[in-house]
Amino acid sequence: MDTYYSIFPEERNSFSKEIEAMYFGNNFFERNLVALEPLINEDTAITSKNILMVNDIITSCCKSKMEMICHNPNTDSAELKKKFLEILVYICQIKTDIL
Repeated sequence: MDTYYSIFPEERNSFSKEIEAMYFGNNFFERNLVALEPLINEDTAITSKNILMVNDIITSCCKSKMEMICHNPNTDSAELKKKFLEILVYICQIKTDIL
């Protein structure tokens, strides 16, 4: 992040509180939860009742994909990203036009 802000110093203080929480949250689960919360009111399957379960599924899936890359550096990361996005869209029932 320091490298990014050395290139774009004007953006260092311009991000929202939500983005700040995503950058500096205690752990991946909490940071991802911040990213999901705005989707509760959108046309998605995420509700205030299931958001923790959805977050657990998504973070576990992401961890699995990262472990695949760590265990096999030759893994096609673009393909893993594509598969992860498909899973994300499916789990959250995100309409592709909001992406």
